[in-house]
Amino acid sequence: MRPSAQPDDALVLVYETSHGFVVTYFGSAKANPALPGLDAAIAEARAELLHYINRMGENPPAGITRPGLSLWLTERDDETVMGIPLK
Repeated sequence: MRPSAQPDDALVLVYETSHGFVVTYFGSAKANPALPGLDAAIAEARAELLHYINRMGENPPAGITRPGLSLWLTERDDETVMGIPLK
């Protein structure tokens, strides 16, 4: 079992807003954003995020519960949520 992230680990947070993708660097990635493979990992994360149709959280359904919001945010373009078909 791997221990939780350490301060010197290369960590990157990637998400999208209505203004575009945001990339935040932590640990050794912050000190050296040119680490080998980091650009490819960020590109892969961005491509994967595009499959989440509600990824920006805009216009959630009225009256949605917190658990419902979590599921709504993870809905994919293949009509699954966390790998489970919606229908």
